[in-house]
Amino acid sequence: MRYECGFCHFKFGIKSEAKDHFMENHYHFSQHKERARALFNKNEHVIRLMRPSAEERKEELRQIKENARKRKMEEESRRKSNPPPKSRLQPWYSSVVPSTSENTIKVHCCSRDTNLKYSDWTRQCTVGGCNSKILPGDNYMCPPKKGADDDLEEYCIPCWETKKEDKDKKNWIQKVNTNEDVEEILLCSVCKLLWHRSCSMSTRTTVFKCVYCRFGPTCQTVTASQNCPYSNFMEERMSSFLGRGFGRNNGLSCVNFCRRHSANIQEMVPTVLLQEFLGKYGKSMEYVERATYIFQRIDKVDVIFFIMFTNEYQDHQGTKYCLIDYLDTVPFFNSGDRKDIKRSDVHQELVLSYFDYMRNLGYRKAHYHANAPNQGEDYIINCHPETQRFLSQKDLEGWYEAMMKKGEKDGIFKKEEIESGVEQTEESKENATQKKSKKTKIQKAEAQKELFLTTFNKRYAHHKKDNYWLDLAAPKTPMATRFLPHKTWSYTHRVLGDQGDFMDMCADEKLEFSSLDRAKFSSMAIISKINSGSRKEKL
Repeated sequence: MRYECGFCHFKFGIKSEAKDHFMENHYHFSQHKERARALFNKNEHVIRLMRPSAEERKEELRQIKENARKRKMEEESRRKSNPPPKSRLQPWYSSVVPSTSENTIKVHCCSRDTNLKYSDWTRQCTVGGCNSKILPGDNYMCPPKKGADDDLEEYCIPCWETKKEDKDKKNWIQKVNTNEDVEEILLCSVCKLLWHRSCSMSTRTTVFKCVYCRFGPTCQTVTASQNCPYSNFMEERMSSFLGRGFGRNNGLSCVNFCRRHSANIQEMVPTVLLQEFLGKYGKSMEYVERATYIFQRIDKVDVIFFIMFTNEYQDHQGTKYCLIDYLDTVPFFNSGDRKDIKRSDVHQELVLSYFDYMRNLGYRKAHYHANAPNQGEDYIINCHPETQRFLSQKDLEGWYEAMMKKGEKDGIFKKEEIESGVEQTEESKENATQKKSKKTKIQKAEAQKELFLTTFNKRYAHHKKDNYWLDLAAPKTPMATRFLPHKTWSYTHRVLGDQGDFMDMCADEKLEFSSLDRAKFSSMAIISKINSGSRKEKL
C-alpha cells in the first residue's frame, strides 16, 4: 500500500511518513497555511493509493526517468544560452521576470501585488569625521563622477554647505533619499510558477526551485554553525529565563564575532588634553569589538530580532572595561502561548546576559549611553517595519533604568554611582572666562584647557541622565569551565563583525527587515554568509 501527500502529491510507502511530511512542510508553513488547513479539515491531507500493477509501476518509472531527462536537457540548454559571468559584481540573486506595473503577472506564493517596492533606507554621509545620517525622504548632494569606477559620494546638506573650497558646486546633483527598486519575481525551473523573492525561501545561486518542487522549504539554521563558549552561555541563560514553551521549534540561538581594533589617541582626544592622555594611555588603546546576533526559530526559519555591538577593553588602566556601542531590534520575537513574557523583557535579559558573562571573565566596569533614534532611523538593522514604535529619549532612559534595577537585584551590577565629571576649582572657572591683554604661551594653553573643561562640564551635566557608568559585581561562584573563552582564538567575520560593513552589505544586497517574510529571507541570506564566511582568528 502506498500513500501520497495531498498538497504536493509526493509518494510514501508508510502513512505516518506522509502525515509527518505534510505537517512539517505544509501545515506549519505560513505560505501554505490556508490550502494545507483546508485539506486537513477535509481529511484529504494524506491520500491512500491502490497498489499499482506491474505495468502501471513500469510506466510510472518510465515517466519519472523521462521527466528527469527533460529537466536535465532544459538546464543544459539554459546554461549554454546564458553562461555565468566570470566575475560577479552584482548581488547573487537575479530577477528572472521583471516586476513592473505594466507587467500583469500573477505570483503563486501569496496574494500580494507583484509590484512590491523595497523600503527606503538610511544612508551615511561619506564626509570623513561626519557621523550624520541621511534619513528616508531627506535631501543629499552627490558630486559628479570623475570616472566610471569611482564610488558615489553622498554628502548631507550641512556638509555640502560648509564645503566652501569647492568651486564646481553647480555641477553637483541634489537627490532625495528614496528607493524606487521593486522586489524581484523568481521563476521556478520545474513547474514554471512565479514567486516573490522574499517568499521563495531559497538562497541558491543557481537554478531556482520552488517549495513545491523541492518538497518543502530547505531552510538553513544556525544551530550547527557556531559552537563557542559565549554563544552557549547566552543560549543557556536565555533558555532558563524563557522556561517552558520554548524548545527546538521556537528557541533562541546566538552567533557572535570578535575583531581586534586599535584606537589612535591623537584622533580621539582634543588637543588641550592630548599630552595628558598620551602619558596616561600611550599612543593607542587596544580593544575587541564583539558583534552579537540573536535568532528565534519561526516557521522553521531562524529569524534575527536582536543585534548588539560592544567594545571590550581588557586592560584599561589596570581594569577590564566593557561598553555597549550599538543596539538594535525588530519586533519579531514571538512568545507563543507565554503571554507573561514581554518582548522588552527579553531584550533586557539579553543585555544583562552579556554583562553577566563579562563579569565572570573579570570585567568590573561597564558603560552604556541611551541615545534614542528618530522614528525610522536604522542603527544596525536595515529597514525596520513601518508599524514598529521607536522609544522616545525619555522612554529609552526609563527602559535602561529598569534594566539596571533588575541587574542590581540579580547581583550583576553594584549600586549605581554617578560620576561628578572633571574636577575644576572656582579659581580655574574664573580664569577661564577672564580676558587678559598679555599672556604667555603657557598661560594661553592653560586658559584653553580651562575653557574646554568648563564647556565639557556643562555638556556633561546635560548628558548626565543618559550616560550610565556601572560597576560589575564579582560573581559569588566561578563560571562553569565549558563557558570559559578560548585563550588563543575566536570566531570572526569580515562583514558581519563590523557594524558599518554589515549595514552596507544589507543595503547592497537588498536585505531588509520591513516585514516578517523579508526578515526570514534576509536572515537566511545572513545565515548563509555565517556558514561560509566564519573563520577562526588568533586573538
